[in-house]
Amino acid sequence: MTDKTPAPPEADPEMAKNVATIRRGVEARVADIKRDLAQWIDETTSSADHTPVSIVLLETAIDRYLAIYENAADVSDSIQAVFRRVVRKRAGSLQ
Repeated sequence: MTDKTPAPPEADPEMAKNVATIRRGVEARVADIKRDLAQWIDETTSSADHTPVSIVLLETAIDRYLAIYENAADVSDSIQAVFRRVVRKRAGSLQ
């Protein structure tokens, strides 16, 4: 008996293209929502509300992830992935 791991299946070029298209669409929608939300927050809150607004946004995001995944470990992984992506973007914009 051997412990050979089977080779991963070859990537389907059509599937990769479809995934890339969907990803671009989601990224564009995220940017739109982020822009609109930031504008709305600026128009409806004062600078004294920056900390409470940030807390509300984070708690709401976590609540929504929990409603979707129902597993704290999955939520933690997702939030960490988002956090790393934001840090990379910010680091890239500082260079």
